[in-house]
Amino acid sequence: MHLIRLCLTIWTLISINAEAGVIPEYVLNTGNHYSANALQSLDSWIEEHRIKAFNYAVDNIGPRAGPEVVPGTVVASPSREYPNYFYQWIRDAGLTIHSLIDEYANGTTTDKYSLEDLELIFANYIELSRQVQRTSNPSGTMYTGGLGEPKFEVDGSPFTGAWGRPQRDGPPIRALALMHYVDIIRSGKGDALADQLLDSIIDLLLPDLQYTAETWGFNGFDLWEEVSGIHFFTASMQRQALLQGALVLSSSHPRIAAYLHAEAMTMGPLIRNFYDSRRGHLVETLYSSRSGLDAALFLAMNHAKQEGTTFSCASCEVLSTLMRYIKDNRARYPVNFQRQSPTSGVAVGRYPEDVYDGVGMSRGNPWFLATAAMAEQMYNLVIVHEKEGSVIVPCRAVRDFYRELLVESSVDPDTVLPQSAEAYPVRIGPDSEAYDAIIRGLLKYGDSFIAVIRHHTDAEGRMSEQLDAVTGFQRGAHDLTWSYCAFLDAVRARAIAYSLTA
Repeated sequence: MHLIRLCLTIWTLISINAEAGVIPEYVLNTGNHYSANALQSLDSWIEEHRIKAFNYAVDNIGPRAGPEVVPGTVVASPSREYPNYFYQWIRDAGLTIHSLIDEYANGTTTDKYSLEDLELIFANYIELSRQVQRTSNPSGTMYTGGLGEPKFEVDGSPFTGAWGRPQRDGPPIRALALMHYVDIIRSGKGDALADQLLDSIIDLLLPDLQYTAETWGFNGFDLWEEVSGIHFFTASMQRQALLQGALVLSSSHPRIAAYLHAEAMTMGPLIRNFYDSRRGHLVETLYSSRSGLDAALFLAMNHAKQEGTTFSCASCEVLSTLMRYIKDNRARYPVNFQRQSPTSGVAVGRYPEDVYDGVGMSRGNPWFLATAAMAEQMYNLVIVHEKEGSVIVPCRAVRDFYRELLVESSVDPDTVLPQSAEAYPVRIGPDSEAYDAIIRGLLKYGDSFIAVIRHHTDAEGRMSEQLDAVTGFQRGAHDLTWSYCAFLDAVRARAIAYSLTA
C-alpha cells in the first residue's frame, strides 16, 4: 500500500510539473495523457487545439460520423460500447449547433471544413429536427409530449429502450440554437441558403417554444439523466428560450411573443427559489437529498446567462456557490491534490455524490466539459465587469474569493476587503488599482482551468468525457462532442475577455 501511494505521488508530481512546462517532452510519451509539447505557450496551444476541437466536433456530425448517420445528426460520441454513446441527444445536439453557429459567425474555417460546410450542416440539422419533432416516440407525439424525448438513433428513428423520460431541456436548447441562427441571418452574415431557411426555422421554433411554455413547471429528468424533478439548468434554459422567442417572434407573431414573455416573467420566482439560504448556495434540483452543488449550475450560467437564470454571474449567490463547488472538487479528486493554491484551476466533476465512472458505477471522475465551464465562468465575470464598466460589489460571503485574486498583486487585500461584516457591501470602482488586479486575477484563474484541460488532452487534441480521478488518464466515451464544444465556448469567452481588457 505504501509503495502504491509513493508511485501515485511521484506520478502526480511529474504530471503537475509537466503542466507547468518543466518536464522534458520525452518523459511525457505516455500515449494518451499529455500534449506533445509541454513547453508550448498557452496561447499557441489554445490556437492549435481550438482548430482540432472544431474539426473533431464537426467529424461527429452526419454524414461524416458514419455511413448509417443521416445528415444533420449530431452524434454524442463515436463510442459504440463501454459506453455506447452512438446516439443523438437533443440537448447535446442543440448545444453543439449553437457553438458551431458562434464559430460560423466568427468566420472559423480550417483545412478540413469551410463556412459552406457549416451552412450545409445547419441546413441538414434544421431538416432533421423537423423530422424528429414529428416522429412518434416512447414519450408521445409532437402534440402529446413527444418533444420531451431525450435521444434518437443516428438514423433519426426513435430510441425505444428504457431511459430517463421526459427531459424538458431539449426543446428550449434546440430553439435557442435555431434563434441564434436567425439572428445571424437577419444580421446579414448568412448566405442565400440561410435566407431561404428563415421561414422554415420559424415554423420549427413554434412547437418547441409552445412545449416549453406549457411544461416548464413539470417534473422531468435532469441533464445527467438521473433525477426527476425541477432543475436549475432546465428551468434556466426554458426561461431564456421563452425570452428570446418573444424577441424573435415579436414582429411575425406578436400575440405568441406576448404569451412567451408573460410565461418567462412568471418563471422568475421559481428560479430564485433555487438559492438555498440555509446552505448558502444555489442547488441544481429543488427538494433533493443531494448537496445541490453541481456543474449544471454553471453550465446554466454560461448558456442561459443572467436573462435565463435571473442571477448575474457576479452575484453573491453564484459566487458563493462557485467557491464551494471548486473547494469540494479540489479536495475530492486525488488528481487535484497538487493543485492546492486557492486560485489554481482544478479538474472538476459533475456533483459530489457522483458514482458514474464513464462505464459503470463505482466512483465519479472529473469531466472535461465541466472544467471548461469553470474557465468560461471566470472569463464571463471579466466580460460582465468590463462591458458594463460596473463597480465590483463583493458581499461578505465571497470575501475570500476576491481576496485570493488580490494576494499576488501590490494591493493590500485586507484594506480593500476588511474582515468586519459591517463594512459590506464593499464597492471597488473600475478606475482603482484593486479593480484592475481583480480583473487580471480572474483572467489568470480562467487560464489555469484551460491549463488543466491542456494537461489531460492528448497530443492529437482528443478529449473524452472524463479523466480518471487518480491517474488523470482519459476515460469514458472518447471524442465526446460536448467536450470539444465546451472547450470552444470557453476559448471564445477568453478571446472576448482579453480583448475587453486590452
